[in-house]
Amino acid sequence: PWQAAAGTARAEQWQRLLRAEREDAAARLDLAAGSVARFTWFTASSGGAGKLLMVLPHLLVDAHSWRVLLADLATAGEQLRTGRNIELP
Repeated sequence: PWQAAAGTARAEQWQRLLRAEREDAAARLDLAAGSVARFTWFTASSGGAGKLLMVLPHLLVDAHSWRVLLADLATAGEQLRTGRNIELP
């Protein structure tokens, strides 16, 4: 559904789902109990690529760290798609 044109009912439905999942994941974070991250995988209904929602507190991942983390995830994803072992710098 995330491939729908902006402003369409389908795109709005995807945005509502994403917002609800993000808010639910954020509400379940509990640093004192060791729950420091929440991950939700969305499978595309059209058989396309899935999407990963990652919710982590700012205390754990700052803006610079997000850039590094996302670059590493993109590298690992590409390595998996091409059948290679994951090797990160």
